[in-house]
Amino acid sequence: MSSYDFYMLLRSVDELLSRLMPLLIILTAGLVGLVLLRVWIKRRPAERFDKQMLDLQRRVERLEQRLPPDSR
Repeated sequence: MSSYDFYMLLRSVDELLSRLMPLLIILTAGLVGLVLLRVWIKRRPAERFDKQMLDLQRRVERLEQRLPPDSR
């Protein structure tokens, strides 16, 4: 491979990269966004349905205790 062939190869690679750079940037940003979304979803605490039900039952009991005795 002569130096001229190598130079032409580098020029063609440079031109290809300059044409594909916007696409590469968009794909990279999308990939980073997906990774961040996955990390954010995994770090959120799992919603406990049983805990919510127990909290609601306790709240209802406290509200019932505040009612006057004749309205129960």
